[in-house]
Order: sequence, then structure tokens, then C-alpha cells
Amino acid sequence: MWDYYRRLQPNIQTVVKARQLVYNYVMVTKYSHNGLTWIDVEAPTGDEVKALMSEYHIHPLVGEEFMIPSEKTKVDVYDHYLYLTLHFPTREGSKETSHEIDFLVGTNYCITLHYEPIEALTTFSKVFETHSILNKKEEGEHGGFLFYFIVKKLYAAVGYDLDGIKSRLQHVEREIFKGNERDQVFELSTQSRKLLDCKQTLFGHKEVLESFKEASAKFFGPAFLPHADLLVDEHVRTYTTILASKEFLHDLRDTNDSLLSAKQSEIMKLFTVSAFVTFPLVLTVEILSIPSVANPLHGNPHDFWIIIGVVVVAAYGMFNYFKSKKWL
Repeated sequence: MWDYYRRLQPNIQTVVKARQLVYNYVMVTKYSHNGLTWIDVEAPTGDEVKALMSEYHIHPLVGEEFMIPSEKTKVDVYDHYLYLTLHFPTREGSKETSHEIDFLVGTNYCITLHYEPIEALTTFSKVFETHSILNKKEEGEHGGFLFYFIVKKLYAAVGYDLDGIKSRLQHVEREIFKGNERDQVFELSTQSRKLLDCKQTLFGHKEVLESFKEASAKFFGPAFLPHADLLVDEHVRTYTTILASKEFLHDLRDTNDSLLSAKQSEIMKLFTVSAFVTFPLVLTVEILSIPSVANPLHGNPHDFWIIIGVVVVAAYGMFNYFKSKKWL
């Protein structure tokens, strides 16, 4: 039995190594069509970055950027490619976060590097595999078009999330006017945080895309300028949607706060009037209940009902008086 295990052990180690190689390999996925290549890299290892640097002649500074996440958006121009860093808001279940994507845009390729799975890129890979975005000749000439379609898909994913936020705000609006103001305070805060995260994440995109537009005109030629302009427009449209949603949310919050304040004022007024009515009545009952010789009701066989009658008449009279003054 031991000899059998010794003979089997090298094979087991080979399988484990093969599986590890496969695991590392799928972190770098290549898609090609008509001489144009998209390389999608997820959580790269040092060896994978070195292989990319060797194959695409990537500058060592860019290789270092690939290994370390960056909080800043930027665009750098090199001799054979353009290097950009952009952050996009994404969802992880119910949690809102942002993901960094590094783009290396060359003449016939585009590299996207990220550190976590991104649903929009997975969707784009399926579209790319069917070649449905590169059927036109003019849209398959260089990597700039790949960058255009990828970023456009990422903005579409953000727009989809913003539509979800807008739908939630419309639901909040209906609930507010149904009288459920108190229940919507937390929901308004949650949606406000989501919009704030989106706004902060996309804030620097316009400057980067404008710089990319200027660089791409020299790198890919003037014919690419309309597509670069469309990317700037996509960002402006998405950012404007965020601002419009924030304004809508602020209006809803103001309305909700006003209704809550009015309802609380009514409750406080009701408590104040109730206290004002009950205090003299309680005082009257206490005075009439004093067992003193001078008390006209003391010893009267109907003293209890007389006190009750006095209290009811006094309460009724005060209620009508407050109502005539429109305090109730």
C-alpha cells in the first residue's frame, strides 16, 4: 500500500501544479478578432505582469502601477500606448464600493487590469466573443475603439445602478405621501450614501477623458475624435443623472422632514392641550375630595356623582372653547 502511494504521489503533485497553472492562467484572458486583441487581467501575479511587460514592451513604471492599486484617476502618454486609470462605482451584493481599472490602449490591443471581478467586463467579454461590436470595419482598426466600447459598457452599468436608485426614490416618494414618513428616513440616508459614492468616484473622469481625447487624436488620428467626444458625453450624462438624483433626493428629504415636523408639532400640541385640560380637572377633583368640614360635598350621599358631573361639564366646556379658538 505504501509503495502504491509513493508511485502515485508524483502524479498527484503534477495534477496540483497543473491546476495551479490553470488557475493562474485564467487570470489573464485574451480575446482576438480581425487582428485586434483585448487582454483582461484580474488580480495579476508578478510573473503575469512581467509576461505582459515583455510581450507588449510596457514601461517598468506602468508595471509597478499594475501591481499596486491607486486612488487617483490619470492618463499617461507613452510612445506605443496610452495608460489610463479610472474608478467605477460597483455593487457587491448590497454593499456599494468602487473598483479600479487600469487601461493600456495600444494600436492593435487594449489591456484592462483590475483586482476584483467586475460584472460589466464579464458581460462585455460575452459580447466580444460574438464579435457583435466589431462587425464594422471602421470599428476594428485599433485599440482605441476597444477602449471606447469597454468604457461605454462600464458607464451603462453605472446608469443601470442609477436607474435602480431612482426607482427606490420614487418608491420613497409614494411612501412619504402615504403617511410613512418616519420609515423612510433610513432609506433616504442609504440612497444618499450611494449617490455620494457614485459622485465621488466619477468626479475626476471628465478631466481624464478630456486628456485622453487630446492624446488619442495624435495617437489614433483625427478620425477617432468623435468617439472620444462620445466618451466625454457619456460621463457628462452619467454625472448629470447623479446630480439630478441627488437634487430629487434632497427635495424628498426636505418634504419628509417638513411632514415629520408638522406631525410632531400636532402631537406636541395635542399633548399640551391634554395637559392643560387635565391639570385643572385633576386639581378640582383633589380639592372637592378633601374631607374637611367646610367642604360642601363632604357627607353628601351623591358626592361622587356630583364630582364626576362637574369634571365632565368642565371638560366639555374647555373642549368647545379650544375648538372655537382652533387650537384643536
